Amino acid sequence: MPSTYSLIASATPTTGTSVSFTSIPDTYTDLVLKISARSNYTSGYITTLYVGFNNNSSNLFSYLGMYALGGTLGLLSGAGGNGAGDLYMPTENSNITSNLFGSAEIYISNYKASTYKQFSSNYCVENNNTANYYALGTTSSAFGSTSTVSSIEVYLGDGNFVSGSSLYLYGIKNS
Repeated sequence: MPSTYSLIASATPTTGTSVSFTSIPDTYTDLVLKISARSNYTSGYITTLYVGFNNNSSNLFSYLGMYALGGTLGLLSGAGGNGAGDLYMPTENSNITSNLFGSAEIYISNYKASTYKQFSSNYCVENNNTANYYALGTTSSAFGSTSTVSSIEVYLGDGNFVSGSSLYLYGIKNS
């Protein structure tokens, strides 16, 4: 990591549906959340991963993105209270390669500003079995709150995190 990145907190969940990062200091310019995760959900290839801020679902997220899901390309847009658009993580379905983890990065710029918070997310899930299934995408979003982001919640749509999952929250300074 560049010297301007500082690790704020990390989590390595072995079970449970969510991870929270609380008491985020206001000493940085931007935040970056790096995720490597897998769910124990046994239906389908993937599950949705949601990210929220400040335990607040009343401030809607607006998002615009593009994705490739198993060979289908598409655009997505809208607003919703569930979090940073739809990010995907692999499941424990026997159709997915064993011990394969999905990755995601969420960049939250100017998280202390008294304006809506802009953030972007990128994710990738692959399957090395014969099905050759994958999901990847990028999304730009806005969190409709003028409050400083002081906590981040990450939760799975289905199943629990499995051992080997990891989440790292970094602060970025402008100098």
